[in-house]
Amino acid sequence: MKRQWTVFLVLASALLGMGLAAAQVSDLQLDIINETNETDNVTIENITEQEILISQEDGGDVRWLLPGPRELDPELFGTPDSPLGFEEGIGVPVEARNVNENGTAFTNTSVNTPFSDEYEQVNGTYEARMVDITKVDNPDSNDTAEAEFIFTDPTGENEYRVVLIDIIPVGVDHSFGGGVIIDGYLHGKSSIGSRMIPTAYTYGALWGVGELYINGELVSDNRVVHIMATEQLRTTDEEFRLLFDNELPHEGIHTHIVLPDLVVTEEGPVQEPVPTGYMLPDGTEQPFMHVLFEDTEIQGLDVLE
Repeated sequence: MKRQWTVFLVLASALLGMGLAAAQVSDLQLDIINETNETDNVTIENITEQEILISQEDGGDVRWLLPGPRELDPELFGTPDSPLGFEEGIGVPVEARNVNENGTAFTNTSVNTPFSDEYEQVNGTYEARMVDITKVDNPDSNDTAEAEFIFTDPTGENEYRVVLIDIIPVGVDHSFGGGVIIDGYLHGKSSIGSRMIPTAYTYGALWGVGELYINGELVSDNRVVHIMATEQLRTTDEEFRLLFDNELPHEGIHTHIVLPDLVVTEEGPVQEPVPTGYMLPDGTEQPFMHVLFEDTEIQGLDVLE
């Protein structure tokens, strides 16, 4: 049965940089598991269609990001005397920034974010397909996507399954490119997504609505989901530091899946923490998920070297 969402969703947490707007979204048929597929750019009715398949097998490097501050790149955020990067929905408000002792530079965020350098190793696997046909925001976008992610929490006691059911083809704080973007740039200076993430070459990205299962039980069928496969944005050592723009090596690939504390309803947005069941050292439950798959395989585009 066709499933449609009327979305009137303004980002509840500007630090996530993922706002949604009024849109009708296409339904998806999840049939990607164990399917062989070759991806090439083809022209259909004078529209260039780009398709990629990304995946990671069980047993690879998977990391669960913990909440924490994000260091602020002066190239993107300026100085206290001349601040940059404070746009609503994608930037960091000046009042949410720490400064150094003499007040000449921003250091990091004064609030926790989903983009810290703190992480725990977990287990996981995924497979996803993205098809980019419509290059601009359009409620009648022809973009499609399919995805299924399975991963554990840091304790290993909870297993999560995220199944994409819809894409969201129109953004509000920034473009969603019709719901799927392939072979482009996100974040940083691109004005698409949070400025806290460096300006990233992106093999493929999508914004959508997904089902969340915990230990086999469906707990939500309307979670906001953001998935993207980008160039390597972090150091490859144990520090796993999120880089600044001028530090990027412009090589490699890894995949991010983010579930913010938002759900989509027909009446409008609802801020609702993800029921992760994972307790932080301060005794609170982590309200979002940001999981990185470090051994991504891709078909349809060459990996940067």
